[in-house]
Amino acid sequence: MTAERPARPLLAVKCAIPPVRAGAVPRPRLVDALRAGSTRLTAVVAPAGWGKTSVLSAWAADPGEHVRVAWVSLDEDDDEPTRFWTYVLTALSGVGAIDATCLDALAAPGLEPVDLAVPLLVNALAAVTAPHVLILDDYHTLADRRIHESVEFLVTYLPPSLRLVLAGRADPPLPLARLRARAELTELRAADLRFTADEATALLAAVAGAEPDAAAGAALWERTEGWAAGLQLAGLTLRERPAAVRTDLHLLDYFTAEVLPGLVAVQREILVRAAPLERLSGALCDAALQVTGSAEVLAALDRADLFVVALDADRTWYRCHRLLREVLLRERSPEDERAVLCRAAAWFAEHDQLDAAVAHFLRANAFRDAAALLAASEPWFFERGAAAGFLVLESSSPPRSWSRSWRSRSPTPPPPAGGPTGCRTGSTWLPRGSARTPSSTGGTTPAPRRW
Repeated sequence: MTAERPARPLLAVKCAIPPVRAGAVPRPRLVDALRAGSTRLTAVVAPAGWGKTSVLSAWAADPGEHVRVAWVSLDEDDDEPTRFWTYVLTALSGVGAIDATCLDALAAPGLEPVDLAVPLLVNALAAVTAPHVLILDDYHTLADRRIHESVEFLVTYLPPSLRLVLAGRADPPLPLARLRARAELTELRAADLRFTADEATALLAAVAGAEPDAAAGAALWERTEGWAAGLQLAGLTLRERPAAVRTDLHLLDYFTAEVLPGLVAVQREILVRAAPLERLSGALCDAALQVTGSAEVLAALDRADLFVVALDADRTWYRCHRLLREVLLRERSPEDERAVLCRAAAWFAEHDQLDAAVAHFLRANAFRDAAALLAASEPWFFERGAAAGFLVLESSSPPRSWSRSWRSRSPTPPPPAGGPTGCRTGSTWLPRGSARTPSSTGGTTPAPRRW
């Protein structure tokens, strides 16, 4: 008979509250919001680098009078029910919320460990009067359905003595909508965790060792959009190169190591390929990238707060976080970028957004295309009171792009409602819907495929 394999030892550090970093910027508005929360579940959800753990550790260091905090830092090794609940029960036992009975139940023979231990935990907490908080950090690393079902059971029957906090990069697979409707859910998301201008200046000063001048600080705050990791990396760059305003020195490594691996393949691909586009929609990405299904991918990125921000209430248009977009653009070939911009220009023209179409042709250095569309579209601009925009776009195109015949003739009628019949790169028109488009290697790209 083979002896049972001994259980892996627990790491005590995973049940320790992370210390507040020296020089950390106080964020009382967030700590006060956490302290004031009274719901049974609190979800702190944002992508990598938004400061979730920092805010929670600052709160845990001063949670309020008589409140005791149990903490578990999770990782992929804990994606098994018995190991997960062993850590949870050990953390709660360590702050006096429960005794050893629940832990012993995990070893009970003839039963699924969780089937006995979790109900015992609920009963034990019901007998406790002192308030406790259980923080499970990096909950997104767990995928086992049994764990999520047992946590849902705990949330459903959670006694008033315990408040559960789940922090991670994605929504936990729990009935959040139901809890939200019952006012039983407190949420902190990327929009809440975003640093204010004053907080950003304080963080830059703490990391760089000197406060940046007002203009540089404001520029970095705007460029990072208050993203904690971006500001941290900017501070490191300023410390190494005090005159720098850009943060590219460390960003590529961070995104490569922390952000991009957290995306599924289709999410990563759409962000990389659509990086030349300042605004994104499902239909635009389908046309510019020659795929289908982009709307669903963009909506999923938006729901998960994965560096994509909705621009309208209908969530039709989005944009990528500026810093991530800049990093992604560095990874693209100029030829591929021009092709995407030209196909986007054709899409805008087909949808009667001729100013955007011309702008995208110009960004692609397709000056003849831009000039031809402008020459054919003067009435469109003037009828909409956009003469100034017409002149700005015209002045952006090199003079040689305009032939004398265009200059001398009267404004021509605007293109048909459907816009041009295609997009051209160089001097070759590509029929709309064509399955063949130029590639950077001189070959062809396939017809649209689904993500």
